[in-house]
Amino acid sequence: MKHIVPILLFVLAVSCSKSEGGSGSTPIVDFSTSTNTIYMGGNVVIPIVLSSPAEKECSVGLKFEGTATKGTDYSVSAESVSFAAGSTVASITITDINLTQGQVIKVALDNAKKLKPGNRSTITITCPGEVLTYNFVGTKGNVIEHYYVKVKFSGSKSGDAWTAPNEMYAPVILTGDGASLLYFCKEDGSADSRGVIINKGSNEGEVCVAVKTMDVQSSLKNAKLSIDNVSDNGFVPGTNKDFSLSVQGNYKLSGRWRFEKFADEDAIKAAFAAAGDDISLLPLSNANFYFNIESQTATGTDGSEITTTTLEPGGTGDLGNFFRKTELVSCKPYNMRPDGRQAGSNTAMENGISSIFFKLSAANRAFSKEINNVGEAYISFRIVEGGKMELTIRDYDRPPFGTNSWNDSSFDVDKFGFTALFTYEK
Repeated sequence: MKHIVPILLFVLAVSCSKSEGGSGSTPIVDFSTSTNTIYMGGNVVIPIVLSSPAEKECSVGLKFEGTATKGTDYSVSAESVSFAAGSTVASITITDINLTQGQVIKVALDNAKKLKPGNRSTITITCPGEVLTYNFVGTKGNVIEHYYVKVKFSGSKSGDAWTAPNEMYAPVILTGDGASLLYFCKEDGSADSRGVIINKGSNEGEVCVAVKTMDVQSSLKNAKLSIDNVSDNGFVPGTNKDFSLSVQGNYKLSGRWRFEKFADEDAIKAAFAAAGDDISLLPLSNANFYFNIESQTATGTDGSEITTTTLEPGGTGDLGNFFRKTELVSCKPYNMRPDGRQAGSNTAMENGISSIFFKLSAANRAFSKEINNVGEAYISFRIVEGGKMELTIRDYDRPPFGTNSWNDSSFDVDKFGFTALFTYEK
C-alpha cells in the first residue's frame, strides 16, 4: 500500500478529462469565440468549452479587464467556471449596469492549473450601443417609380428619447412575389445597399424602394419590406414589424373608365359649406360620365417606337365641363399637396400614397359649361384596390363655383382636385 498512494495522487493531479491527445493528457480549455457584443440594457452569455468531456469536476478562473469596469459598468454571474464530470461547456453571464457605446470588456482564462489554455484564451466584448426596437411608419404603400418608407426607433434604455449618435444603418430585406421587381436606391435612382438610413441626432430612418422596370402593370405583385434581424444586429421588431408594397410600375390605362363616385363627397361639401360657398354649384353630378384612353404606337423617322396616349371624355356629367379630347403626357409632379414629395420622374408621394402625373394638351381651364377656355392642364392617377382608378385634377383657372374658397395664388388640391374613383369597363 505504501507504493500505491503516490500513484493515486499522481492520477488525481493530472486527470480532469480525456482530451484529443487521449486518456491521461491535459484537456484544452477555450472561449467558444474570440469576440462578442453586449448591448446597453442587455446581457450576454459567454460559453467556455473543453476539448473533450471532463472525467471529474474541474474549474478555471476568469480575469476581467478593458475600458469598462466590473461592478460599475457591468456585473458578472461568476468569476470562475466549473465543469461537471462528463461536460464540455460552462458559461458566465455578463449584464449591463451602466455601459456606454464603445466600451470594451476583456475576459481572460486565469489559473487553469489542471487545464491547458488553447488559442482562444481571451475574449473581447464590445458595446455597440442600445438594442433598438423598430416600427414601420404605416403598413402599406404602392410603388410606381420610387417609394420612401420611414421607420421609427426607440432604445432599450432611453426609450423614445433615443437618437442616433452618428449616421447609422438598419439592414433590410424584401420578400414576396414582387420582391424581384424592386431594388433599394438613392434619390437619384442609383442602387444603395445601406438599408434604412438613420441620420445623426434622429430617431427616424428612411429607405427608398424603386421599381426595376416600369412595365409591370400586366400582373400586379406584392412585396414585404422588413428589417433583417436574423442575426444579432441589435434590432428587434415592435408592433409594425414590416411594410407591404404593391408593385405597380407604369399604368396600362387603355380602355373605358366610368365615373363611380368621389373619394369623399361629404367632406367636399362640408369644406365648401364651411367657407360659405353654394354647394349646389359644385361639379358633383357625374353618374353618366366616362372617358376612353387609347394608346397608339408608330415608328419614328429614326426607327424608334413612339407611343401616343389620348383621353376622350364621353357621356354626360359636370366633369365634362373640364375634360376635352387630349393627349396624355407623363410629366413632373405638379401642384402637390403640402406633404407631397417627388418620388421619381413622374410620380409623387402624398400622405404615403403614390400617384403618377400627366399633362393634358387640352382642357377647359374655366371648368364651366358656359365658358370655354381651352389650354394645358394637369391631372394625376393611381390604381387602387379592385383595379379602380383614382383621378385628381391638379390645375385650372378660377371656376364658377367655390368663390369664397378659391385662392388665385395657389391651387388647393384637397378642395378643388375633386378626387374621384373610376371603374374600368374594357
